[in-house]
Amino acid sequence: MNLNLKNIAVALLTFAFLSCDSNDLSDTEENQSEPILLKHYYFEGKLDNEPFLIEKKIYDKFHSDNKPFNIDYGGTLINCSETTDNGVPSNCYTIYGSGIIIYESIHPSEIGKHNTAKAYFGRINVEKREFSSELEALREFLMNKDLKFRRDFGNPLQNGDFAFDFFPSGTNDTYYSTRFNDNSEFLAQITNITEDSDNNFIEIEGIVEKCKLYDLKERDTYKLLTDFKFRIQINSGFNFNNYNDN
Repeated sequence: MNLNLKNIAVALLTFAFLSCDSNDLSDTEENQSEPILLKHYYFEGKLDNEPFLIEKKIYDKFHSDNKPFNIDYGGTLINCSETTDNGVPSNCYTIYGSGIIIYESIHPSEIGKHNTAKAYFGRINVEKREFSSELEALREFLMNKDLKFRRDFGNPLQNGDFAFDFFPSGTNDTYYSTRFNDNSEFLAQITNITEDSDNNFIEIEGIVEKCKLYDLKERDTYKLLTDFKFRIQINSGFNFNNYNDN
């Protein structure tokens, strides 16, 4: 009888030990499992045949990619290039932008240590000054697969639908942009767009086979950008509160 009780006790202790060990292993495996990648934004290409990659990865469970970048998404405020005889602004537009940048207020010690960049889309027609109309115009714009480059400086200025700025590490007083000189022979292509269920954010993927990034100071000097691809996110509700205030 005592022998049976002893055997039962040993069996129960063995079961308890194995159960605890199994739970500990399960917890360890869960803690060591790879985080799930939720979003991956990037600018990638070659500058004068030298590869570069600027990226921000966003994971679940507040896991960090340990890079100091933030996604800077939004757009310009409403711009109106003309005025009617009655003094009413007209020919109104906005430009949506998105960057992978470093906020000085968050990572002051990282400023100047990393390449950063921004891309711009538009002009988006906002003549009706209504958010629903702007959102419709933005969606219509993004359906245009081929985008011409715009030129904001020099002569002649050129209307266009796309621009790209590159801010190299180690330089605080200059940067490179497609907007500083002529890129009329090149195109940017939108390859995919994805809109979230709340109609607030739109992911944009695209490619540029070739274009020129001109120096801010020497605008006849440029770096050749090739094999460029990007995935970024814009805030399609950027002007919503501006309309609300009106």
